[in-house]
Amino acid sequence: MSDGTRLETERERNAKIARETIASLDTPGASPYAEVLRKREERCEAPISQPLRDLNWLLAGSGPYFDVNTDVTDALVFGRLDDFGLAVWEVESPSERSFARGTWIDWLKANLVGVSEPWRLVDDAMKAGRRRHETEKLAASNGRPRWYLDTELAELPPTVDLVVGHLPAEGVVLFYGPSGHGKTHLLLDIAQSVATGQPWHGHAVQQGPVAYVIAEGIGGLARRVDAWKAFHEWRDATGVRFRPYPVHLLESTDAAVFLADLQTWDPLPILIVLDTLAWCIAPGDENSTRDMSAFVAAIGELRSTLHATVALVHHTGRDTSRERGNTALAAACDTVVQVKEEDGRIVVTCTKQRESPPFAPIRFRLVERNGSVIPQRAIDDSTGDEVSGKEQEALKALQGIYVAGEGVSSTRWNEAAEMSRATFYRARKRLIELGYVRIEKSKHFLGSDREVSLSHDVPF
Repeated sequence: MSDGTRLETERERNAKIARETIASLDTPGASPYAEVLRKREERCEAPISQPLRDLNWLLAGSGPYFDVNTDVTDALVFGRLDDFGLAVWEVESPSERSFARGTWIDWLKANLVGVSEPWRLVDDAMKAGRRRHETEKLAASNGRPRWYLDTELAELPPTVDLVVGHLPAEGVVLFYGPSGHGKTHLLLDIAQSVATGQPWHGHAVQQGPVAYVIAEGIGGLARRVDAWKAFHEWRDATGVRFRPYPVHLLESTDAAVFLADLQTWDPLPILIVLDTLAWCIAPGDENSTRDMSAFVAAIGELRSTLHATVALVHHTGRDTSRERGNTALAAACDTVVQVKEEDGRIVVTCTKQRESPPFAPIRFRLVERNGSVIPQRAIDDSTGDEVSGKEQEALKALQGIYVAGEGVSSTRWNEAAEMSRATFYRARKRLIELGYVRIEKSKHFLGSDREVSLSHDVPF
């Protein structure tokens, strides 16, 4: 049986079992997780394709693949999810793949309490599934690199997001801006969100380990990390590992050792941050086409070997409208982001997005925590439709009754907003996710009672 025939037979079998599973669960109380899945489907913005729905309902039924009365091991679960991970790459929509990932993690948490780190199992399975997808396509062409007709391009693995709507998975991303304008604050925020699985200011992320090369010195780094953890009430290790000295990627030995080290991680890092490019390209010349092309090739190898996103932090020169150095850098990047200070705010502007339109500019303010600062969405940010009309009404109502240092209860805020409880709590949840509002001891606060500027003398 050929690989293509085997895969088609597997899909048909899955679809048949899924239909039987749905029929058996189509009664109230048949499975607690069935109700969870129905609610998830109702909340999903886009329609769910039938193949993906089949996969999710297979998990809801669980019976065909897992006997929950036996000792369920990580290896057993991964073996089943590996098949799902292969099939999910046939789904074209990144939002559907994100939906599948969340569904599988929720299912593991709800049904298999003996399985450790369910997010790791799911992410590893999706990566393995993508590799199997690519391998099977190569095998179908007798081991030769395949050429695709225009009608076959949909067969290629689709792109996915590391931060939904903002940063690509397995891409190269450049963050550039003047020195001291908040680039490292922003990258630490993104890195810790990815490592912990916390939404990045309301946007879902892929969760996984992060390798952060902090090449310009570690002064204040511990305080910055502690500030983020305090704000998000995160008590455990975040999953970001820091290297407090540069990696010289133009030095073949240093680059090889760096890659070999990352390959020992289990699971592999899904985000690698090089902060800053200037230190990691040394002793090369960032203005040289030859040196920059070699640097681009080195980060390309990191990306392709580890299936990770590589994020670069870089400065501007005299021309603050573009990154410093050779133009080959930006040309090779999937996403380019400008970071600069304007009127006491960190303004994040996407100037290039290879696979989708650039995201709208985002304004952050720096708020103080534990002797350092973290970026939070500016309350005066007006970035299109990210905040709905009802959410704006709720925020204005809170601003109208807010007294710094005291906070506001849910009941009082709801009364001031003059909304139904359901509408109010949806708006409240979104405002908390976006960082406009925080909760402490059942009281609601507007971001931080103490906001600082980039020139403030707080040690960060």
